[in-house]
Amino acid sequence: MNKTSSNAWWHHFCQLNSWVAPCVAVQALSCPPESDAKALRDTWHNVRLNQGVGCWNNWARAMLHLIPGKESGAIERFYWNFVASVDFSGRLFDKSLDMAGFIFPAETRFDKSQFASSVWLNDVRFIGPCDFIAAEFCGETVFEGAAFQEKSTFDDAVFRCPVQMRNTSFGGAVSMLRLRSLSDIWLAGSNFFSTADFRSSTFGGAVGLHRCHFRHAVYFGDSRFNDTASFEQTTFEELADFTGVEFKSRVFFEDAKIMGHTCFQGTTFNDAPGLAAAIQLSMKPLETELTLIRTRLVS
Repeated sequence: MNKTSSNAWWHHFCQLNSWVAPCVAVQALSCPPESDAKALRDTWHNVRLNQGVGCWNNWARAMLHLIPGKESGAIERFYWNFVASVDFSGRLFDKSLDMAGFIFPAETRFDKSQFASSVWLNDVRFIGPCDFIAAEFCGETVFEGAAFQEKSTFDDAVFRCPVQMRNTSFGGAVSMLRLRSLSDIWLAGSNFFSTADFRSSTFGGAVGLHRCHFRHAVYFGDSRFNDTASFEQTTFEELADFTGVEFKSRVFFEDAKIMGHTCFQGTTFNDAPGLAAAIQLSMKPLETELTLIRTRLVS
């Protein structure tokens, strides 16, 4: 980036984020940024949040247009990443929250946040990594049609009411380790383009994973399904690991496509219609697994 281009970039960047201009003038932002700068950034994010999706997305799209290229200097990339990142970690949202359709241009953090009422995140686009670690959702939660372009993390998250995540796209790895869902959770029709990890999770209500497509390995090891679980018409292209999983109710695998290896070591079932047939149609059936499944299915 030559000097003219750099000056033009800084001009547009500071116009879009007026609070940054004084910091740039005195080089007040350090790496990592000082707490005062973070507080100022977060204040402006709150202002846009309260003004609604139109105001927020106008800013987000403009920020995406200003992403520094390879020719840009380190200082431009640093300022852009800092200003574009959204940090709502540890926050209490004591009223219903409507973020439907929001675009988050960089890293987004909701870790340890508490949502006291309903939250709508349907059709949201997370361009950067997204963190919901140890977040607590106390009302109905809607992620339907959301797109996570990079890694998304829900480790130790708690969902106390129904969760709607149908037709969600996970472009990066998704981690839901030790997740606790006390009601129904629906991910039907969702696409997983990288690894998915649900190990050691507890599902208190029905789980809908039918018509999903797992393009890489998926892990459910040591999880517990206390109500019905559906994997009907779901495609597993690589490893599907159900090691030590406990299915307390019926689990459905009718018309599932298991194209890679499967592992059911130590898995217990109440009833699993279609599972043995799905594995027999697998491109890589393992006789030891088929034997294990037949012995553990209880009529």
